[in-house]
Amino acid sequence: MFTTTVIEAGSAVLAADANGVVTNVLSTLATWVVVGGGFWAVWGAVTLGGGLSDHNSPQIQNGVWKIVGGAIIIAAAALFKTLV
Repeated sequence: MFTTTVIEAGSAVLAADANGVVTNVLSTLATWVVVGGGFWAVWGAVTLGGGLSDHNSPQIQNGVWKIVGGAIIIAAAALFKTLV
């Protein structure tokens, strides 16, 4: 069903089948989405800290929601990674 493609470049030989390439790309994408969710949660923690130091309620709320959003992004990417 799947064909194997072999490309010779100098002394290196690269072989890939369609299923392996798709799996590798999706796994890499899921990893980067987890990293992005982590950055989003960290940015939310920074926002939360700024709001707490200034006693600024909207900023505190914004920081908490960014942390929750980052956690949801991480959870969704981790779930997707188990499906791939």
